[in-house]
Amino acid sequence: MSSPNSPLLLAELVIPGRSKNPVSTDPDVWGINIAAALGNFPLHGMKCQAGPWGNMAFSDKLTIFWGTGQIVWVETVDQDEVGTQLSMFVPPRHMVDGQFAASYVVKPLGGTDQPSEVMQVRVKLTRPGGHDDNGDGGH
Repeated sequence: MSSPNSPLLLAELVIPGRSKNPVSTDPDVWGINIAAALGNFPLHGMKCQAGPWGNMAFSDKLTIFWGTGQIVWVETVDQDEVGTQLSMFVPPRHMVDGQFAASYVVKPLGGTDQPSEVMQVRVKLTRPGGHDDNGDGGH
């Protein structure tokens, strides 16, 4: 339970392709494989979703942070997106092996930043079994 002086956090990013269970715990770290990172949407990157949040409004600005606070996506809520779940992408250039923090901030028009929970993810871009140098089928 948060104290009366601490801000309420928005729900963490939804990453549809992340592992079903954490790959390690304390803290929870979620797995992101090559398909989720680069394969499912090769031109766009890794799909993420956020919202709706309680006071979601036209012109809210959503910013996704990756790693050590690097901004990887900024989106402004359109009128037809109010009250819906937004879908965005972390661009492919940010998808490298390693562990990263993933979060977002919503800034209402004329308001103050509303941060989300921070999710820890481990990106692993190697395919199971490694690279296959033999192009023959069925080996």
